[in-house]
Amino acid sequence: MAQLMMKRAAGNQFTRVAGYATVPILLGPLLGPVIAGVILRHASWRWLFLVNLPIGVLALVLSVLFLPDDREVRQPRELDWLGLALLSPGLGLILFGAERIRQHEGIVAMVVGVVLLACFVRVEVRKAERALIDLG
Repeated sequence: MAQLMMKRAAGNQFTRVAGYATVPILLGPLLGPVIAGVILRHASWRWLFLVNLPIGVLALVLSVLFLPDDREVRQPRELDWLGLALLSPGLGLILFGAERIRQHEGIVAMVVGVVLLACFVRVEVRKAERALIDLG
């Protein structure tokens, strides 16, 4: 969901914005223990839970200010239940079969998974605009 919001807000600059978005992910494990250590040294452990409040408020304010209103842009459509029913078990069976490829059940699962994915591709090509995944 976060990547979808970033893509809508950043447009063609998504790659650059996604790079900037990784900075907090990389700094969190480095700065988190340091900040927690400072808080624990000078205050009660209960203050650890209050650290996220100003960050959450800041995120909420920035999202209201900078994220575009896309209610009119959305074009809701029906879920492709047949595509979902073919894709999910197909992928699951291929993964299961790959894990147990040396056993008979693994080979059967692989074959059934490939057949389900082939059926999925055939169904999705026919559905074109209403497909679960745009294969074009």
